[in-house]
Amino acid sequence: MPLLTRSNEKILAPASFAQCRIPRYNQSHFHVDQSFLKIHNIPFVYRLHSGHTLSVQHLRHILQLIIKKHASLRTSLIFNKETNILIQQIIDMNDSSKQLFTFIESTYETEVQLNDILYDEKYNPQLFSLAQGSVFRCHLVYYKQISSNHLLSGKDLLIFNFHHAIFDFSSMSIFLDDLNQAYTTGQLLYDDSTNLRYLDYAVIEQQMSMTGASMFWLDVLHDCKLDQPLSLPYDRYRLSNEHRTSHATSLSFDFGHDLSHDFLTHASSNNISIEHLTFAIYFIFLFKLTNGQTDLCLAMNINNNRYRDELRSIIGLFENVIPFRCQLDPHRHFHQLLEHVQEITSNSMKYSYFPLQHILNQHPHISKHAFLDTSLEFISYKSNNAMVIGDAQLVPGSFSFNGNEDEIRSASDFSLSIYHNIYMNQLSCTINASLDLFNRETVEKISQRFHFIVQQLSASMIDNQMNKPIYELPLILSNEQYLMQSLNNTQISFPSALTCIHHEFVYQSVIEMISGPNRSNKEEQHTVIVQRVGRPVDLSLLGNLDELFHPESLSNDNIQDLEEVRNVLSIALHEHCSSHATFVYNRSFFSPTIPGQHGEWDLGLGKALWRGFYSCLVFAKGTHHLLMNLDGRFHS
Repeated sequence: MPLLTRSNEKILAPASFAQCRIPRYNQSHFHVDQSFLKIHNIPFVYRLHSGHTLSVQHLRHILQLIIKKHASLRTSLIFNKETNILIQQIIDMNDSSKQLFTFIESTYETEVQLNDILYDEKYNPQLFSLAQGSVFRCHLVYYKQISSNHLLSGKDLLIFNFHHAIFDFSSMSIFLDDLNQAYTTGQLLYDDSTNLRYLDYAVIEQQMSMTGASMFWLDVLHDCKLDQPLSLPYDRYRLSNEHRTSHATSLSFDFGHDLSHDFLTHASSNNISIEHLTFAIYFIFLFKLTNGQTDLCLAMNINNNRYRDELRSIIGLFENVIPFRCQLDPHRHFHQLLEHVQEITSNSMKYSYFPLQHILNQHPHISKHAFLDTSLEFISYKSNNAMVIGDAQLVPGSFSFNGNEDEIRSASDFSLSIYHNIYMNQLSCTINASLDLFNRETVEKISQRFHFIVQQLSASMIDNQMNKPIYELPLILSNEQYLMQSLNNTQISFPSALTCIHHEFVYQSVIEMISGPNRSNKEEQHTVIVQRVGRPVDLSLLGNLDELFHPESLSNDNIQDLEEVRNVLSIALHEHCSSHATFVYNRSFFSPTIPGQHGEWDLGLGKALWRGFYSCLVFAKGTHHLLMNLDGRFHS
């Protein structure tokens, strides 16, 4: 890699790979709502600590100093149609025709008015102009009236907002450090002739030799089915040409003090990165959640790709997305998987500078890179929930506008973000899932299962019981375990020596070869496992057998009668699929097709529909049986 040095004469250069990816990555590979594509606002909101004040005039002056030092905050981005290149240009501080940044003041009286202001800061794409170099704004929001003595205090808010093209989340610590230094001393000490700028980094990036990185990614993704998404428990599917929205639901939970302490202690005492430890857990979770998929490839978001010391003081966009592939052996133990994850993560990070667009171009035969639909990120940060500017203490605010957690925007179908608060020594995570594909109830269940497996592994670490094969780790929640135990504790005689529902699933099976369409609508041969379950479910649980045998009679006014059967089938399938990757099933759920009328069994239709599998399940008791097949209806 060449020496990173300042190019004094340059104020014009091609955009960085990360900047070029913002429009291309979203438009080419996500096909999301176009209004969402235009939104790249990164706002930060702060409130002053009780009794503290901040001088507005002094704040305005020091922001000028920061913009002078960090040229990226006064850089325009223009697409040159003749050369088909995105160009960045630094705006001269003395150019009176350009507004270097926006500084506005407004007021609010009610929470509704404040929420409207915050929503506008986050989602209004008109706040910035890349062509004009208007990429940073400071918004002062006063409670009831603008201060006559030019001081922020009390219930007033301070909002810093940046365009993502010139700013990543790691840039904020650089910005705040300089803000405090300038506010306290009235100056920023730096050498304008030698300080490396983001534009210099973009120039050097274009000159870097990437032969080694290119070979590495070709090797890592050899034979990887990049166009096939993970088999997550979707509630519905979208057609390949269907419009994709950006609407998503979001769920978060803290690991808590004890769980965080257990993981951090285990990582420290075994010289393991907490990042690698959580990644290994997540791959186990995905293996279980996808019913035994062992070749797992997803997108890893690199949020702070400052891989050289010279880059650590530069405000700019240092992000990338790389494939993260784990070929998991379910018969290995957790520590063996952890060693594998450590190796693949370390090797991938060595070449994390290789642009995503270059990786995608290595596979021109793939029209849709489905691995991008599932993403993972690990964010480590230092925060004590307060910052200092001069003598004033500021507390970060929230951009939570209402209680509806479904009102978020996300480009991914399914993403997990793991956060490590270094200051508090706490771990937390957030799961975002597209409402195009998931019901919120499903995402809640997924979140519960992830929390459950985290707790299991934590307990195993404490007791030094990490010698189980990965496939034996259960994903069944406590209420589901209780239901299975109560059903297994019956007088039912199984035809084999096995005594559990999921064992009975394995025991009775027929393997057939069928021909069916794959996701590209091409005929392929598929191996199908046909199962017959003897008598694990007592149909006497149902209030009215006519609900099953004569659905056309519309007699099943109380669909709750089927809840026990629905739960048992879902649990049995989930437990079996998670533990034995060679068998394929779909989860089953019961729901009414028409309110107040008869219902249908929905076999998921995930693998059945887009991999060409045909499946049926039979529950029998004496001469009565319930047959469910792909048409989703009941047959006697």
